[in-house]
Amino acid sequence: MKYISIITLLILTSCSNKDEQFCKCLTAGEELNEYTQQFFDKLPSSEEESKVSELKETKKAACKDYQMMSGDIMRQKKSECEN
Repeated sequence: MKYISIITLLILTSCSNKDEQFCKCLTAGEELNEYTQQFFDKLPSSEEESKVSELKETKKAACKDYQMMSGDIMRQKKSECEN
């Protein structure tokens, strides 16, 4: 019985192919996009510019390993993050 539990646990954990770092990259990009949308109608203040720079750096760090990824693989990883 103990072996069945261990095997079941291994199967469940191996089925999850979610790339957590890629999901963080997506989240960082979404945060940057949402924040910068407010500047279509107005110029940002210096504090807001600092926040934009901070969000850009966060996104750059989170997405550094995914710069040369093909679109097909990127779409697949994105769908895994949404599940």
